[in-house]
Amino acid sequence: MKKIILIFFIACSAATFAQTTGNSANNANNQAFAQAHLDRIKQDIALTTPQEAQIRALLIQLYNDREQIQKQAGKTNKQKIGEKRPVQDAFNQNLNAILTPAQQQTLQKKAKEREEAARQAVENSFNNNQ
Repeated sequence: MKKIILIFFIACSAATFAQTTGNSANNANNQAFAQAHLDRIKQDIALTTPQEAQIRALLIQLYNDREQIQKQAGKTNKQKIGEKRPVQDAFNQNLNAILTPAQQQTLQKKAKEREEAARQAVENSFNNNQ
């Protein structure tokens, strides 16, 4: 009986350790994603140190929230996308509250330029494959 309890305890400990390790890895990934996103923003606009810290925290929260939504079992991708939209909208609203109007305008302009460049690259790829 003691062996069964010991085996059960070890199995539960291993499962808990694996879950904790997985969460640490996911958290590290989210922090890396957030830093890469912040670096891209910093290429587009100059940020003050307080702005940078606030935006980094917002980005980490964004990636953590999106990951939690993605992990939800029993939901379709369409449902998950629907749940991610309000999270993204809240992030955008909080980001705009941190940025000055001039920074907001510059960031929007750069985003449109990237979007247009991506669209053009897809079109060129499509045209080259025909």
